[in-house]
Amino acid sequence: MCTQQSSRRTPVIERQRRYPLPWRPGSVHTQAQIEGGTLCNPVPPGCSSEFTTMSDVRSGEYKLAVQTDKTAHFAHAKVRIEPSTSDQFLVSAAGRNSEAWGVPALAGAERAIHELREHGYAEDPLRIDITYFMGTVMDTNDVDADMAAFMAVFTAFPEARQPILKFSAEKNVWVRS
Repeated sequence: MCTQQSSRRTPVIERQRRYPLPWRPGSVHTQAQIEGGTLCNPVPPGCSSEFTTMSDVRSGEYKLAVQTDKTAHFAHAKVRIEPSTSDQFLVSAAGRNSEAWGVPALAGAERAIHELREHGYAEDPLRIDITYFMGTVMDTNDVDADMAAFMAVFTAFPEARQPILKFSAEKNVWVRS
Protein backbone atom coordinates (compact mmCIF):
# COMPACT_ATOMS: atom_id res chain seq x y z
CA MET A 1 0.00 0.00 0.00
CA CYS A 2 1.30 3.41 -0.89
CA THR A 3 1.78 5.84 1.99
CA GLN A 4 2.78 8.90 -0.04
CA GLN A 5 0.07 11.44 -0.72
CA SER A 6 -0.24 13.21 -4.03
CA SER A 7 -1.05 16.90 -4.14
CA ARG A 8 -3.20 16.29 -7.22
CA ARG A 9 -6.57 14.59 -6.93
CA THR A 10 -6.32 12.55 -10.14
CA PRO A 11 -8.32 9.30 -10.07
CA VAL A 12 -6.24 6.10 -9.96
CA ILE A 13 -7.76 4.83 -13.21
CA GLU A 14 -6.54 7.90 -15.09
CA ARG A 15 -3.05 7.54 -13.63
CA GLN A 16 -2.93 3.89 -14.64
CA ARG A 17 -3.83 4.83 -18.18
CA ARG A 18 -0.97 7.35 -18.33
CA TYR A 19 1.53 5.07 -16.58
CA PRO A 20 1.25 1.41 -17.66
CA LEU A 21 1.40 -1.05 -14.82
CA PRO A 22 4.72 -2.89 -14.58
CA TRP A 23 4.57 -6.66 -14.64
CA ARG A 24 6.80 -9.69 -14.80
CA PRO A 25 6.71 -11.93 -17.88
CA GLY A 26 4.69 -15.05 -17.17
CA SER A 27 2.96 -13.70 -14.06
CA VAL A 28 -0.12 -11.82 -13.01
CA HIS A 29 0.09 -8.03 -13.29
CA THR A 30 1.65 -6.33 -10.27
CA GLN A 31 -0.86 -3.98 -8.69
CA ALA A 32 1.12 -0.74 -8.57
CA GLN A 33 -0.02 2.81 -8.20
CA ILE A 34 2.14 5.66 -9.27
CA GLU A 35 2.03 8.71 -7.04
CA GLY A 36 3.94 11.79 -8.21
CA GLY A 37 6.03 9.73 -10.64
CA THR A 38 7.25 7.27 -7.97
CA LEU A 39 6.53 3.57 -7.93
CA CYS A 40 5.14 3.16 -4.43
CA ASN A 41 5.09 -0.59 -3.92
CA PRO A 42 8.57 -2.15 -3.92
CA VAL A 43 9.43 -5.35 -5.72
CA PRO A 44 8.38 -8.28 -3.50
CA PRO A 45 11.22 -10.43 -2.13
CA GLY A 46 12.19 -13.22 -4.49
CA CYS A 47 10.79 -11.46 -7.57
CA SER A 48 12.83 -10.11 -10.43
CA SER A 49 13.26 -6.35 -10.53
CA GLU A 50 13.22 -6.38 -14.33
CA PHE A 51 9.75 -5.39 -15.43
CA THR A 52 8.20 -5.37 -18.87
CA THR A 53 5.72 -2.71 -19.83
CA MET A 54 2.50 -3.68 -21.55
CA SER A 55 3.80 -1.99 -24.71
CA ASP A 56 6.40 -4.78 -25.02
CA VAL A 57 3.65 -7.40 -25.34
CA ARG A 58 2.50 -8.27 -28.83
CA SER A 59 -0.59 -10.14 -29.89
CA GLY A 60 -1.65 -11.56 -33.21
CA GLU A 61 -4.65 -13.33 -34.67
CA TYR A 62 -5.31 -15.13 -37.91
CA LYS A 63 -8.39 -16.91 -39.20
CA LEU A 64 -7.83 -19.28 -42.06
CA ALA A 65 -11.01 -20.25 -43.92
CA VAL A 66 -11.18 -21.63 -47.46
CA GLN A 67 -13.93 -23.60 -49.17
CA THR A 68 -13.09 -25.52 -52.33
CA ASP A 69 -15.22 -27.85 -54.45
CA LYS A 70 -14.20 -30.94 -52.51
CA THR A 71 -12.88 -29.74 -49.15
CA ALA A 72 -12.91 -26.96 -46.61
CA HIS A 73 -10.02 -25.71 -44.51
CA PHE A 74 -10.54 -23.81 -41.27
CA ALA A 75 -8.35 -22.79 -38.33
CA HIS A 76 -8.37 -19.75 -36.06
CA ALA A 77 -5.37 -18.91 -33.84
CA LYS A 78 -4.52 -16.11 -31.40
CA VAL A 79 -1.05 -15.63 -29.94
CA ARG A 80 0.52 -13.51 -27.22
CA ILE A 81 4.22 -12.72 -27.54
CA GLU A 82 6.23 -11.16 -24.74
CA PRO A 83 9.90 -10.78 -23.81
CA SER A 84 11.41 -13.61 -21.81
CA THR A 85 14.75 -14.81 -20.49
CA SER A 86 14.71 -17.76 -22.91
CA ASP A 87 12.60 -18.87 -25.87
CA GLN A 88 9.39 -20.55 -24.74
CA PHE A 89 6.61 -21.93 -26.94
CA LEU A 90 3.42 -23.00 -25.19
CA VAL A 91 -0.30 -23.48 -25.66
CA SER A 92 -2.51 -22.07 -22.91
CA ALA A 93 -5.70 -22.39 -24.97
CA ALA A 94 -8.20 -24.66 -23.29
CA GLY A 95 -10.30 -27.39 -24.82
CA ARG A 96 -10.10 -30.24 -27.28
CA ASN A 97 -8.97 -28.02 -30.15
CA SER A 98 -5.70 -27.14 -28.46
CA GLU A 99 -5.13 -30.79 -27.51
CA ALA A 100 -5.75 -32.02 -31.04
CA TRP A 101 -3.79 -29.37 -32.93
CA GLY A 102 -1.45 -27.96 -30.26
CA VAL A 103 1.71 -29.61 -31.61
CA PRO A 104 1.27 -28.46 -35.23
CA ALA A 105 0.28 -24.97 -34.04
CA LEU A 106 3.45 -24.76 -31.94
CA ALA A 107 5.50 -25.87 -34.93
CA GLY A 108 3.98 -23.09 -37.03
CA ALA A 109 4.68 -20.48 -34.33
CA GLU A 110 8.27 -21.68 -34.04
CA ARG A 111 8.78 -21.50 -37.82
CA ALA A 112 7.39 -17.94 -37.86
CA ILE A 113 9.74 -16.76 -35.08
CA HIS A 114 12.67 -18.38 -36.88
CA GLU A 115 11.77 -16.58 -40.11
CA LEU A 116 11.24 -13.25 -38.30
CA ARG A 117 14.68 -13.61 -36.71
CA GLU A 118 16.27 -14.29 -40.10
CA HIS A 119 14.92 -10.93 -41.29
CA GLY A 120 15.86 -9.09 -38.08
CA TYR A 121 12.37 -8.42 -36.69
CA ALA A 122 12.64 -10.60 -33.57
CA GLU A 123 15.99 -10.74 -31.82
CA ASP A 124 15.47 -11.14 -28.07
CA PRO A 125 14.28 -14.35 -26.41
CA LEU A 126 10.48 -14.50 -26.55
CA ARG A 127 7.65 -16.31 -24.83
CA ILE A 128 5.09 -17.30 -27.47
CA ASP A 129 1.76 -18.42 -26.07
CA ILE A 130 -1.06 -19.71 -28.26
CA THR A 131 -3.95 -18.35 -26.19
CA TYR A 132 -6.79 -19.46 -28.47
CA PHE A 133 -7.17 -22.10 -31.11
CA MET A 134 -10.32 -23.19 -32.92
CA GLY A 135 -10.67 -25.88 -35.52
CA THR A 136 -13.35 -28.30 -36.66
CA VAL A 137 -13.03 -32.06 -36.88
CA MET A 138 -14.10 -32.15 -40.52
CA ASP A 139 -12.33 -29.04 -41.83
CA THR A 140 -9.06 -28.70 -39.89
CA ASN A 141 -5.90 -30.71 -40.40
CA ASP A 142 -2.38 -30.37 -39.01
CA VAL A 143 -1.20 -28.19 -41.91
CA ASP A 144 -4.12 -25.78 -41.38
CA ALA A 145 -3.24 -25.49 -37.67
CA ASP A 146 0.41 -24.93 -38.50
CA MET A 147 -0.32 -22.20 -41.04
CA ALA A 148 -2.89 -20.39 -38.84
CA ALA A 149 -0.39 -20.16 -35.96
CA PHE A 150 2.39 -19.15 -38.36
CA MET A 151 0.31 -16.28 -39.72
CA ALA A 152 -0.94 -15.26 -36.24
CA VAL A 153 2.68 -14.78 -35.13
CA PHE A 154 3.40 -12.72 -38.24
CA THR A 155 0.41 -10.44 -37.56
CA ALA A 156 1.95 -9.63 -34.16
CA PHE A 157 4.83 -7.98 -36.03
CA PRO A 158 3.16 -5.34 -38.24
CA GLU A 159 6.55 -3.91 -39.24
CA ALA A 160 7.38 -7.19 -41.00
CA ARG A 161 6.11 -7.90 -44.51
CA GLN A 162 3.15 -10.22 -44.11
CA PRO A 163 3.24 -13.35 -46.30
CA ILE A 164 0.24 -13.83 -48.54
CA LEU A 165 -1.30 -17.23 -48.03
CA LYS A 166 -3.20 -18.96 -50.84
CA PHE A 167 -4.65 -22.43 -51.10
CA SER A 168 -3.79 -24.49 -54.17
CA ALA A 169 -6.82 -26.70 -54.87
CA GLU A 170 -4.94 -28.75 -57.50
CA LYS A 171 -2.13 -29.69 -55.10
CA ASN A 172 -4.25 -29.49 -51.91
CA VAL A 173 -1.53 -27.43 -50.12
CA TRP A 174 -1.02 -23.90 -48.78
CA VAL A 175 1.27 -21.73 -50.86
CA ARG A 176 3.01 -18.61 -49.48
CA SER A 177 3.97 -15.73 -51.70
